[in-house]
Amino acid sequence: MEAALAYAMPGDSAKAESLAAEIRKLHPLDTQTQSLWLPAIQAQLALNRHDPAGALAALQRAVPPIEYGAIAYVSNLSPIYTAYIRGEANLAAGEGPAAAAEFQRSRTTAGWCGTAGLAH
Repeated sequence: MEAALAYAMPGDSAKAESLAAEIRKLHPLDTQTQSLWLPAIQAQLALNRHDPAGALAALQRAVPPIEYGAIAYVSNLSPIYTAYIRGEANLAAGEGPAAAAEFQRSRTTAGWCGTAGLAH
């Protein structure tokens, strides 16, 4: 998952899309993969195409931040990537306040960055 996102970040869309398709096929029942990583990768690929609306649509398929506790295991990185990309998509769409809210939520929501309670 990290490799697919790493390829997507600098814009190697073909390699990222190929890895994402393989991941989707190999891990169809993995909640974290299907609900966090793949939407984040698809959103980053949409941002690479200068399509913030497509990025936000891909993130609509992601687990809402309030439900992260419902996933049995959430690595420290997957929600951070999702939050970062959601913030970037909001910025690209001209939604600065929504981007700021997303970045702030990533700092203060338990389980995201491990800083809950420290940011107050």
